[in-house]
Amino acid sequence: MLGSYKGIMYIKPSSLEGRFLSLTTSRYSGCSTLPYNTLNLGYFTDDLLCHKNYDLIKEIFKLKKIIISKQIHSSKIINIKTYSYQLEEGDGFFTNLPDIFTGIQTADCFNVQVVGENYLANLHCGWRSIFLGIIENALELFYKVNDTVLKVVIGPGICEYCYEVGGELIESF
Repeated sequence: MLGSYKGIMYIKPSSLEGRFLSLTTSRYSGCSTLPYNTLNLGYFTDDLLCHKNYDLIKEIFKLKKIIISKQIHSSKIINIKTYSYQLEEGDGFFTNLPDIFTGIQTADCFNVQVVGENYLANLHCGWRSIFLGIIENALELFYKVNDTVLKVVIGPGICEYCYEVGGELIESF
């Protein structure tokens, strides 16, 4: 479902209601200036206004905390067990804590959320992460906590018209 709130455009899967909030924002209607084009959430850029964009997202969607990782195109999933979080490298989050928004930054990769009865895995899925087993790692985490996977939500990403895949990559999969 496409939506807009206070000028922030977003996509929110209508199939994911209830305990977990899922949304994908566009890059428009934030505080950043060129070359970042307003709603830049690229924390690891030179954009000094990026922090204001995070505050804006928290205010609009009534979030207490947004956590992100330094994404490295890996299969590492960070298990969030407490509200005190130190920035880590990894490409996914796994948690059952309420009031935490796990942010995945994408450009040509996909955001994939695996939703269980009590837990959520939020994954940064490019071809490298998928090849290295990030989805399998998420499913293993659900198994370890004895939670049943109910749904998988795949967010927007690059299409076949915009990204060419070479034969060697196809063969490796």
